[in-house]
Amino acid sequence: GYLATGTINGVLVQMVIIAVGTVIYAPFVKISDQIRRNQAKVILDELTDEVKAKLQNGEPLDLLDRHDSLGVLAKNLVAQLRIDVEEGKVPLGYQPQYYYGKGMTGAEALMRWRYMDQNVYPPLVVALAQEDGFYDRLTWCIMKKAMEDCSTLIKEGKAVKISVNVTAEQLNDVHFIDMTIKMAEEAGVQGYFCLEVTEETSIDSMMTITANISRLKKNGIIAAVDDFSMGKTSLKYLKDNSFDIVKLDGELVRQITENERIRGIIASIINLGQKLDFEIIAEFVENEKIRDQLHLLGCDLYQGYLYSPAVPFEQLRKMQ
Repeated sequence: GYLATGTINGVLVQMVIIAVGTVIYAPFVKISDQIRRNQAKVILDELTDEVKAKLQNGEPLDLLDRHDSLGVLAKNLVAQLRIDVEEGKVPLGYQPQYYYGKGMTGAEALMRWRYMDQNVYPPLVVALAQEDGFYDRLTWCIMKKAMEDCSTLIKEGKAVKISVNVTAEQLNDVHFIDMTIKMAEEAGVQGYFCLEVTEETSIDSMMTITANISRLKKNGIIAAVDDFSMGKTSLKYLKDNSFDIVKLDGELVRQITENERIRGIIASIINLGQKLDFEIIAEFVENEKIRDQLHLLGCDLYQGYLYSPAVPFEQLRKMQ
């Protein structure tokens, strides 16, 4: 402005023009950004629904090989997730676990990653990380944060176990076990950190799981079976492996008040736990009727909405 007019007035006029232009166009920029976010939410919801359907039917996902709008979004999700993993910015929520009549004894770390201010379905995040080959790094990122939080609770005098989900393949991987033991030693969380492995994956060909669980236990790391039911895989998990904790399948727990046969199955699992010396945790305890029925059957450790959903760590620190 000054070069064009030779006076300060040119600068002032230029500043006024810039200010007026900003005021005029700012609302349109916000509207455009909101439209973009709404479009992303619609596509993300569509992608989530498709992933849920395929996981339920046991179909392969192959999200990154697609060339439609869902494939483009999947690639964008992976790109942002990689950045967040490298920077250690994968948020966690913690769902508390309560002992009957005694208070909080543990909490499960649950991924709460967001994309463009939208919550992303955790199994979708896991599937993308596995498909793109950095699931171990994602798990280590989550474990590092969970161990830091666990260490904070220990220093505050809270005897609360923190658990993180892993796959059977990871539990079978000697390098993964080495890394976990090293991280737990550095964080000082021995005796308060737990690895939960899903029972969905067959372990027939995983020959080192038994030895790896023994190593974990020797180094003060607890091992648990997640989503345990009466399936063939579940029983194989217990045949050769000394798990410390078994978490009842939520589908069983939800039906406990309505189905006598389900109550019989849960009673059998509880009896098995007493004989094989592992602790039982019931997930999806959503009301007092479910809790009271579990208590009658001999299960006194609960996780579910009756007590709390997953909460930020700062809120967990205030819970008893």
